[in-house]
Amino acid sequence: MAKKVGIIGAAGTLGSCAAFMIARESLADEMILVPGTRENIVKFHRMDIETAMTGINDMKVRFGHKEELAGADVVILGAGAPWRRINNRMELLDDGMPIIREAAQTICRYCPDAVVITLTNPVDPLNWALWKLTGLPRQQFLGYSLNDTLRFRRLLAQALAVPAPTVDATVVGEHGPHQVLLFSSVKVNGKPFTVDQQTRLDVRAEIPKILDSLETLGAGRTTGWTSSIGISAIVKAILDDTGEVIPCSAVLDGEYGRSDLSASMPVRLGRGGVQELLPVVTEPGEQQELEKCFDFLGDTVRSLESRLA
Repeated sequence: MAKKVGIIGAAGTLGSCAAFMIARESLADEMILVPGTRENIVKFHRMDIETAMTGINDMKVRFGHKEELAGADVVILGAGAPWRRINNRMELLDDGMPIIREAAQTICRYCPDAVVITLTNPVDPLNWALWKLTGLPRQQFLGYSLNDTLRFRRLLAQALAVPAPTVDATVVGEHGPHQVLLFSSVKVNGKPFTVDQQTRLDVRAEIPKILDSLETLGAGRTTGWTSSIGISAIVKAILDDTGEVIPCSAVLDGEYGRSDLSASMPVRLGRGGVQELLPVVTEPGEQQELEKCFDFLGDTVRSLESRLA
């Protein structure tokens, strides 16, 4: 069966980097690049990516409008508001809602069976809003949050003075300041590893600095290369029906004792999107953090409900 991926907002950093990685990894037979704005940039990316793949694969990379998303297995929503400096991704909530509303109409009209990967920040409430507006099965909606886990692993590797690929660990909760670092999940070389308290404090202290450091540079872009690695892994898991477990923001319906909100948790992925939300083993302090995070995300989506009518 032919595999088709669509990217809405393919002119931007996230959309274009994801497009390149999906093509490079030969994850689909066809990829449709849909402009949010700047059609000329999307057409440029299409030509450039198609040429770059010469000798690698024969994927069809096409510029297209919304109607050409019909039949897509996966749709990546990479559209976002123009860059401005922020201190917290929640500052982008009002900017993101019109994008989500338009995306919901597009998905319902042209590709209601697609798995949708939301990149637009703030990911957690906007993934929930997209699901709510479409009325489609929650399993089809994923918010991208893997960068938190990748950063956690790298900081741990640096603190422990070990190669980054040897470290496994997971971040859950919000893609933001309420994220929960699961030190209880840390493994080094595949074996459980107990992180001492000072190292935990050092790593925790570095996490809030990451967004500030990036924003201070005023580059007018976001973390496209990091995100492209994670997005392509999610796309592969869905299209190849691998059952791989990847942290994603998913809509909860009774899991972890919560419902009607979206939060990043370990998700088993395959055809159709979310196959299973896996339980997490937490230390007492981590569980308390997670409950506070759920409360925060629940309050956030409750504040959006009246705006979705």
